[in-house]
Amino acid sequence: MITVTKVYADQGRTVIAYDIASAQANRSFLLGSYDLKSPTSQKQEVLTATQCDAPQNGVTHCYMLQPAFLVPAGATTLALTLDIHQLVETGKSNAALAGQWHFSFTVPFHHENRRDIRDPIQGVKYEN
Repeated sequence: MITVTKVYADQGRTVIAYDIASAQANRSFLLGSYDLKSPTSQKQEVLTATQCDAPQNGVTHCYMLQPAFLVPAGATTLALTLDIHQLVETGKSNAALAGQWHFSFTVPFHHENRRDIRDPIQGVKYEN
């Protein structure tokens, strides 16, 4: 099961925090294939990263860092759709788990480029 827990969007980045739960406590997964879309265009830049903690009680806390979306000056929200097509188990097996997880949400858009936002997992200062 995948649960989106937090989303932050500004002129510098889009951050999506999510949990991946497994019935087997020691299994850990990463997103293998996904699409992040919006009616608003996304910046064409190389700004993609994923960070995950080790699983605890079958839950892995992760977040993805994506390029910002080009939201018009008067708009205060951003509509996003996240479609996840595959999970990949980390470790020795690297087994792929196909599926279709669909998330649609609207989040506040911050018309600034905050470089001092916190890592959504550890709470430490994240800068790019």
